[in-house]
Amino acid sequence: MWQDRVRDDETFDMLTARLGVPGCMLMRANRVFSPAWLLPGREIDVPDATFCLSDDFPCPVAALHAPATEMPPE
Repeated sequence: MWQDRVRDDETFDMLTARLGVPGCMLMRANRVFSPAWLLPGREIDVPDATFCLSDDFPCPVAALHAPATEMPPE
């Protein structure tokens, strides 16, 4: 993993294209659930190909599509 900085006027799509990293991996590496948190000037972690092998933080895209779970009865 290495670090970079979000550039001024850089959209999320531009950022992922420049870094060559899928958006899901970028959000997961920075522990955010929305690209809105990746603001210009913010220093970010850029994951390498082995990053998604870790399960310490859920993939934001997968979390959006996961079925809702019911709360257990009290």
